[in-house]
Amino acid sequence: MVPIASFADYYCPYCRVQTKRLSELGSELGPEVAIEWHELPLLGETSILAARAALAAKRQDAYVAFHESLLTSPFRANAEYLSLLSERIGVDHDRLIADMESESVSRELEISAALSRLFAFVGTPAMVVGRTVIQGEISDRTLRRIISLEREEGWSSVC
Repeated sequence: MVPIASFADYYCPYCRVQTKRLSELGSELGPEVAIEWHELPLLGETSILAARAALAAKRQDAYVAFHESLLTSPFRANAEYLSLLSERIGVDHDRLIADMESESVSRELEISAALSRLFAFVGTPAMVVGRTVIQGEISDRTLRRIISLEREEGWSSVC
């Protein structure tokens, strides 16, 4: 199994494409990969609001639905949009708002930011695939090749 850490911002158009393709690849490869999604809101206050909302939705087991909605629709993260999205997905909006300001959501964002600094990411999208650090969008073919190389080289015996 090859671990993949994906770092993205909901307002980054390249992230939208890369995240969708990575999700599809993860579904296809199943247990061959383990994808960890990291919110890395670099593009302003609305990016931070969207990231906090997605992480708060995770506390209600609705991260995937929230994540997909944020990535597949043109949106402007604001109170009204989050209320409508909460209702559509079926999460408790009051709890979502409270969790957005929680210490655990703040901590999760801090950890992702610290990891991005460790890997010297200058923007999004970015990934770590096994031992391979990737900055920017890459093709499915290249990503598949990296996963294959990581499996062949036995990254876990080195790390």
